[in-house]
Amino acid sequence: MNQYPINASNISMPRLIAILIFAFAVASTSFADKPTGLLVHEWGVLIRGNTSAPLLTTPNELISGLPDFVIAHEEKYTVQKVYRPWTKPVIHFYGDYRGDVNVQLLTALGRPLVYWPPPQLLTETFWNMGDGTIDAVGMVWKGRITDQQPGRTPDVEAKHWWSTARRIPGLYFESEKGSDRFIFYEGTAHQPATVTGKVTGDTLTISNTHDADSGTVLVVIVDGMDRYLHAVENVPGGESVAVNRKDIMSRKATPKQILEACRQQWITFGMTTDEARHIVDIWADDLVNTTGFVMISRLPRPIYDKIFPLKITPKPDRTVRVGLIFDSLGGNPDRAKWLATVGPRVKKLIANLGNDSFHVRRDARFELARIGDMAKAELTIAAKSGDAETREVAKELLEAIKPAAVMPLPFHAKGSQPTHVKRTWKDVPRVDQR
Repeated sequence: MNQYPINASNISMPRLIAILIFAFAVASTSFADKPTGLLVHEWGVLIRGNTSAPLLTTPNELISGLPDFVIAHEEKYTVQKVYRPWTKPVIHFYGDYRGDVNVQLLTALGRPLVYWPPPQLLTETFWNMGDGTIDAVGMVWKGRITDQQPGRTPDVEAKHWWSTARRIPGLYFESEKGSDRFIFYEGTAHQPATVTGKVTGDTLTISNTHDADSGTVLVVIVDGMDRYLHAVENVPGGESVAVNRKDIMSRKATPKQILEACRQQWITFGMTTDEARHIVDIWADDLVNTTGFVMISRLPRPIYDKIFPLKITPKPDRTVRVGLIFDSLGGNPDRAKWLATVGPRVKKLIANLGNDSFHVRRDARFELARIGDMAKAELTIAAKSGDAETREVAKELLEAIKPAAVMPLPFHAKGSQPTHVKRTWKDVPRVDQR
């Protein structure tokens, strides 16, 4: 019996998603047999928001912040921000290996932002340019793999997504600085998506700029109480696939169907059923309750490896790295025409900006931010409102959905010399949450 998850090469995604399709033919929700050696599975999600340009934003489910024990890199060193965060990569360990492990992760095209457990070592590059630039480029975790929960594993609220990720039945990583059921980090990266979507009139064109096949691409549309789901089995490398609005929105989908399709997508790209189930649970609210579009595609593994080179000692017997892009197709104004409820909903939310209740005003502002650039026309009118609060909030929301300049990595002038420095970690308490 195969002990590893199936992948996109031996299973296809039906266009009309059936409920409860699983990759394993056995009753087990994890590996069919206990895997041998050391197996490493990593997953991450890249968000492209509802802005006039498809910049990347913080996912809605992270609004409540990270657990207090997670270390913010900015509090230790001053780093330049870029607006392209690869959010929530989580590294899981499986297999029958028990013992020491060394995990080295480089932020080759960006910088680390937060992490847990704290790395024992930060590798940095100082460029001798007279401006004190610090280019943090890597982290090293030294610890051991164990199947027993370490006593220093911190507590976290049961409803927090961190607890959901802990339910994935992997091994534990234990170090002197902290322990958990996985290694977590967030980082920045200058990396455009390889699968993009453009809405023109009644057509959604999905293009693949990479030379490898895309694998399954899902399109989820939420219009008020109605939800729609469309699966494109594959977009060949260097090609495009056009989908008609009628084909996508001719049949409604239930939240259960959408979430199961998303689980199956993770599985086809190499995640276990347990991983897929809990990952999708983390993102469920964003996937089925956010008005508008979300196109879900995979960032090719070679690009993922280029962004965040990963080296583990001892060398794993198998490594799976899956990064999915959640793209709201910002900058495509025609997509608002597909959604009959957006206009009336935006008008109601804008009216609520002047409500006497603080909670009503706060919720309206949050929902308008989620709708993003599809609310631009109505927000432009509201920015001239006679109600002072409505006017100011509308202006702030309009400013937020403008294209923002993506700050480049430091420019290293000709003749500048890098000085590599390795620093051991020193604990710094977090004073706030993002």
